[in-house]
Amino acid sequence: MLVQAHESFNNSTLWALFHYFIDYVNFKRSDWEAYVKYNELFAKEALKHYKKGDVVFCNDFQLLLVPRMLRNLVPDIKVSYFHHITFPASDIFERLPVAKELIDGLLGADYIGFHTKGHVKSFERSVHRVGLELGDTIVETNPISIDPQYWENLLKLPETKKIARWMKSCFSRKKIILATERLDFTKGIKERIQAYDHLLTNHPELRGDVALVQVAVHSRLNVPIYQTIGKEVDEAVGRLNGKYGRLDWNPIYYTNRGFNHQELAALYSISEVGCVTPLIDGLNLVSKEYTISGSDDRSLILSKFAGAADELTEAYIVNPFDTEEVGETMFRALNEPNASKVKPQVLTNTIYDWADKVIDTLLI
Repeated sequence: MLVQAHESFNNSTLWALFHYFIDYVNFKRSDWEAYVKYNELFAKEALKHYKKGDVVFCNDFQLLLVPRMLRNLVPDIKVSYFHHITFPASDIFERLPVAKELIDGLLGADYIGFHTKGHVKSFERSVHRVGLELGDTIVETNPISIDPQYWENLLKLPETKKIARWMKSCFSRKKIILATERLDFTKGIKERIQAYDHLLTNHPELRGDVALVQVAVHSRLNVPIYQTIGKEVDEAVGRLNGKYGRLDWNPIYYTNRGFNHQELAALYSISEVGCVTPLIDGLNLVSKEYTISGSDDRSLILSKFAGAADELTEAYIVNPFDTEEVGETMFRALNEPNASKVKPQVLTNTIYDWADKVIDTLLI
């Protein structure tokens, strides 16, 4: 039952719907029933540890029903919920047969947080469209962030520096464009490869001197669409490397394995360009981690459809569907670093600011 709820309703139905991939939504009543039981288990477990005066903090779309379940069991309980992904337009959300039940579940919370103003507006519109009211629930924009000091400290460790030197030696002084994410249909990986193809076609002087390092960690491979996406990305990488590759140069270095934080920090620091171009994303913390992890002599390219674009306005903001624009922006980013302008924007809102806002609001 837990597996059915997680892999079917969470990772297939809700994930696709919230990210506007309507063709991938497959609603089954049995999956919904499993999702309800899944939420009941979390609510009951939370109450085993609950003491009067505690604040229960629910996170993300897997637990949309938990706030109301807790409220029904303990009427005076303090409940906070944060939505880590996008919230779609009301006409998209309403296509789900259980849209009203999900909204009612969320409205059991005292506080609901979203990454962007757009997500807040979509949620509020959905509340009214399904015939409910916000009541006393506080709904506000509160984008999550990172701990900048943590990433800066990682770079100072001798082991991280050693990893960075080794990584740099692997690329023989090539300029690195880095993209790292889960393998997912929302991340725009195929579109990014097309943009990189445009860069190499229109700027042939870069051939042999630049490399796209694409990390796409396998996930949800029990969901059929992810198997398809994996195959398509494999083929796109193969075609581009076959088109431009030489004995002494691979245009794309592609891996599906995950990296620990030290390895990631090292990889961030040796890259000239961080290319974060999802087709849609709730926020995207990689953009913030990349910006803070290294010198100012680097650049960030960021999709306008990532929530972080509302904050990191000094990044090179692009439309990931316009692959020619992204390709030309890659060229500009290699020659005109912007990290010095983006870094201060990361520092204005840290993970501690985010948490303080939630707690302060609930304790007023």
